Amino acid sequence: MKTGMRIGLDLDAVIADFVRAVKERFGTPVTESVYHLHAWYPGSEKEIDKFVQDPRTYAHLSVVTGASMGLMHLKRAGHSLSIFTCRPIAAKEVTEAWVGDLRIDFEGVHVLKDADEKVASCKLYGMDVLIDDGPAYIEKARDAGLTAITFDCSYNHQVPGRRMLGWTDIDLQLFGVDLTATPEQKGTHAGSLR
Repeated sequence: MKTGMRIGLDLDAVIADFVRAVKERFGTPVTESVYHLHAWYPGSEKEIDKFVQDPRTYAHLSVVTGASMGLMHLKRAGHSLSIFTCRPIAAKEVTEAWVGDLRIDFEGVHVLKDADEKVASCKLYGMDVLIDDGPAYIEKARDAGLTAITFDCSYNHQVPGRRMLGWTDIDLQLFGVDLTATPEQKGTHAGSLR
């Protein structure tokens, strides 16, 4: 019997379109090249913090384009999926309800306080791979010996290594095709993720 991978998934900007909600609330950012909302909206730090800490912020987020189909495909392929997200603990119930609305059978939904706790939880639950958009989370995961795939966003282009350009790339990334290869190398098998 074929067994799939244990895949850890970040939620915001990977499955839940948090960036869209931020832009709808605060408008066009000054920059999107930095992974910190304070840099996106200088002078709005207090409002940003209030928005991020409010559990209602997370109740009605849109789903990232292609995420639902990609997640269903992964489940059908025999992979187990778990959510590892850093959000305010007060948003735990709202987060679990939102994830439940996706109608995907996740092994677990873990609402965590920071990158260290996220990485420790991924290791504790035996994840084979973590898909995340946050540069610090990816770096910490890799430093801890986890395989981490960067979910491509404007603020993480400097992160080296495997990346997922969107949910249409899920099959290729997780089944060993190196999407960063040169045109001559495309289509060659890159081997295992480790």
